[in-house]
Amino acid sequence: MKNNLPFIVIIILLVLFLVTTYLSIIDFGQTVEKSILSSMLNFRFSILDSIMKFISSFSDGLSAVITFVVFTTVLYIRGFKKEFTISFLIWFGPLLSYGLKAVIARPRPEEFLIEGYILPNDFSFPSGHVVFYVVFFGLIAVYAKYLPGLTIIGRRILLTTSVALISLIGISRIYLGVHWPLDVISGYLLGFAILGAIIIYYFKSSGVRKG
Repeated sequence: MKNNLPFIVIIILLVLFLVTTYLSIIDFGQTVEKSILSSMLNFRFSILDSIMKFISSFSDGLSAVITFVVFTTVLYIRGFKKEFTISFLIWFGPLLSYGLKAVIARPRPEEFLIEGYILPNDFSFPSGHVVFYVVFFGLIAVYAKYLPGLTIIGRRILLTTSVALISLIGISRIYLGVHWPLDVISGYLLGFAILGAIIIYYFKSSGVRKG
């Protein structure tokens, strides 16, 4: 049972993702979503605006590619060839979310867009930023915990930064007014399901011992 637990968790995440997908298609609870976005308007001020824009910046177009290239280059230079190869699986998340956006075609909450921020030209569901952050920074957190040759401070910095960005990206996307809350929830569900599958493959193919 213990060995099957990761697979069971992934299945649960995917089932919940399908539920949120259905709810988004029928626009269930959008009154609540609009209320949440409206409440965000009361917390907006310039410094926080800049912080939220910065949090989202690592997955803004070319920035995501640059961030990924830097990350994988460091892995390759340090001799972590297996991790370098496995890291390319990260892109399955953004590609899948992009395809789902086109199929579900949920409009973005344009009326809540923060001033001076450019509305993405694709659809809203699920949040591609959230999916990317969960998979990308989640894998960084795993590497930070298990790869040899890292200092204790280095591991802590990578783990803390990764967890913080994963936690804050959802809030950032809602705060900026580019996603409905359900988009963000679904992004976390899909992202963690994909991350879980990549981690399982990583442990099995690399012989890394958990614990």
